Amino acid sequence: MDKRVLENTVLALLKAAPGLGSIHVNKGLLMIDAYYYSLFHRTLTGIQYVKDKYGPVPEPEARNIIKNMELDTIEVQKEEKGPHKKKSHVALVKPDYSVFPPEALAIINEVAERITSMSAQSLSEATHNKAWEYTEQGEIIPITSTYSLEVIDRSTRELTTSEQKEIHDILEEMYTGGTSGIQPVCAG
Repeated sequence: MDKRVLENTVLALLKAAPGLGSIHVNKGLLMIDAYYYSLFHRTLTGIQYVKDKYGPVPEPEARNIIKNMELDTIEVQKEEKGPHKKKSHVALVKPDYSVFPPEALAIINEVAERITSMSAQSLSEATHNKAWEYTEQGEIIPITSTYSLEVIDRSTRELTTSEQKEIHDILEEMYTGGTSGIQPVCAG
């Protein structure tokens, strides 16, 4: 895990979509890392995701880093949202964009735009897949089993030809049992 990249990814996500709730921040990070992984065979933040009753969430160490950000770089505002209380997160400082590879900011912004319009329930449903279902509580969920092109709305940025080929190759390997080590998720 790269703490600086994680912190700045959270700040960039909140700058792009101020007021996200806790579920949106957690699922946004998952979607950013999964999307980044689908293109570059590595996650942006380097964190892992574990099974929680609410779906995949960042590993405990990453959650602690995010929680500690609430002391000086993130403001958490509590607001009534129907019968529930929502914790809205707002970045108090500008992210250090220099920690990101060139393509990372476009991915963060694309995910931010997508999740802003999604309810917490629909975000949770999108991440409760077979891998989550068959993983024990608190265990790591492989990032290779969390991404889906269906979760990412392709209407905000067109993929380049090389990105399309990369995704095609990854998905083909997943479903044909190629040599990359990525295998399809099987029930059972």
